[in-house]
Amino acid sequence: MNSISFSENSESQTVIQRSWVFAGIVILGLVLRFFNLGAAPLGESEAQQAYHVLNPADESFVSPLYMSITSFLFWLFGATNFLARLLPALMGSALIFLPLFFQKEQKDGSALWIALWLAIDPGLVATSRQVNTQILLLTTLLFSLVFLWNKKYFLGLLFGIFSIFSTPFFFHILIPVLLTGFVATYFWGVDLTPVRMKDFLKTWIWIVFIVVFLLISCFMFLPQNLGGWVNFLPQYLEAWRSSSETGYSLFVFGIIGYESALLFMAILGGVRFFRQNITARVMLTGAGLILLWVLVFPGKQVLDLIFVIAPLTYLAGIQLHEMIQHSLRERRLSLVLGIALLGIFAYLSQIIFRGFGGENLFLKVLSILIPLLVAMILTLIVMWDSSLSIALHGIYWALGIFLILLSTFSLFRITSVESGKEVWKVPGAIQGERTMLSFVKEVDEWRKVRSTPLTVAIPAEEYVWKWAFRNYSTVHLGTGLPNGVQPDILVTSSMVTMDNTAGYRGCVFQAGQIVNWALLSPSEWLEWTFSRNLPKEVIQKQEVILWVRNEILAEGLSGIQSSTSPGAFSTLPREKQTD
Repeated sequence: MNSISFSENSESQTVIQRSWVFAGIVILGLVLRFFNLGAAPLGESEAQQAYHVLNPADESFVSPLYMSITSFLFWLFGATNFLARLLPALMGSALIFLPLFFQKEQKDGSALWIALWLAIDPGLVATSRQVNTQILLLTTLLFSLVFLWNKKYFLGLLFGIFSIFSTPFFFHILIPVLLTGFVATYFWGVDLTPVRMKDFLKTWIWIVFIVVFLLISCFMFLPQNLGGWVNFLPQYLEAWRSSSETGYSLFVFGIIGYESALLFMAILGGVRFFRQNITARVMLTGAGLILLWVLVFPGKQVLDLIFVIAPLTYLAGIQLHEMIQHSLRERRLSLVLGIALLGIFAYLSQIIFRGFGGENLFLKVLSILIPLLVAMILTLIVMWDSSLSIALHGIYWALGIFLILLSTFSLFRITSVESGKEVWKVPGAIQGERTMLSFVKEVDEWRKVRSTPLTVAIPAEEYVWKWAFRNYSTVHLGTGLPNGVQPDILVTSSMVTMDNTAGYRGCVFQAGQIVNWALLSPSEWLEWTFSRNLPKEVIQKQEVILWVRNEILAEGLSGIQSSTSPGAFSTLPREKQTD
């Protein structure tokens, strides 16, 4: 009896300890997703979806799931960058809870390491911090599959509906998922009997399903979104005949620069557990099929890689758990710490020698590989007296620590406000948005006596400007202003000369930058991976001119002067000034 009581207490203590660790992982994942979430300006595709929530009459199509929830948040609290990104951040955070449904992994503790990968993976964090439909589809689809597998049919059907309403792209991703199920059933011998049709077809489940379906349809299927769904199929078929706008180099370095640690651990886990773990076999098959499907689709985006990352986190998690357990069994914890230091040494050394070799790709590769090889050889020498297996295990640790540090560097870059040099971030953001809007607000204060709202003329085709000036009355600039329209402020490119700026004076603002990734050489890609340095030739700086009516400037001159007062307009080059 005493031994049984001791065993129960030990198991209870283990559960409590794992619960605290899991809580820490959840907090870490939340911090990475919500820290400075609204600080960075929205990119072009983000602004398009957020602006459509504010203006449903706009012709662009937005996820019904995103629109219904975000429009309610905008109605309650007002439209902000933070609220525009709130739903993707919540969906990305929910992924951390998926390992709780893996019963076998819960028992041996590997579920914690799977949850850790889901919490800190750079690609998943980046996608969770941006307005996009990929993270909505990934989360709802995975929860639907997990609930169905665990015989929670109502929740499985409910999340299945959410995944359909997240985006019409659902049907594109469903194809490789079904192929994975086919391969798992007929080649790997996976038994799908947990999903029993006789339970699935119970009358009460279908009644609830139909009621929920109708309610969600009435709530989400706004008339303007119906047209988007109807037009999806011909647009999707047309996309297969078009040429790809995203180069394969972006995908390669989107993986190398951000997911190298995950990929390394997942490969080790796939090789280690392929025969003995049926779930690992299915995950590896699914990741391979989805990656192939994503790469061959001409309309691919870098964010689509999260559908490959999700199954790889399972493999990486069980592999990391096995490596830690192996080290503890062999009582080699001190050596593991030493190996970790060697991995850190290798990473710091390649930083020191980063500039070595100039444009020579071979010398640059050597400057990165030599410190890593030195660390691995030292590891092999130190552990050779034990066994070859222990020595190889040490090399895995050294290389793993090196790649984890590289991925951690990318993780910190993703959570920063700067977005121009990151492959996983949506381009087109107005980097000087906050300064620009502060200036416009002050201009509006100069004209307090006016009863009419401030009018701003913005570029017609770019949603980032529509979103940035959403709180003002706007008119769209084409080749010029409509007849009889004289807005208080004009926003034009610094490269554009307009004849109708008479009566205005302008000030130059930094709008952002565009990186032409296609121009990077292999050597420059390598340097970007480890330092995020890019040659000036591939970066195109963008500037805009804000033109303010002279009458408003005259009103401002009689008030308090500040850094953005009318005196600041004297810095504009003469060829860009109009009096």
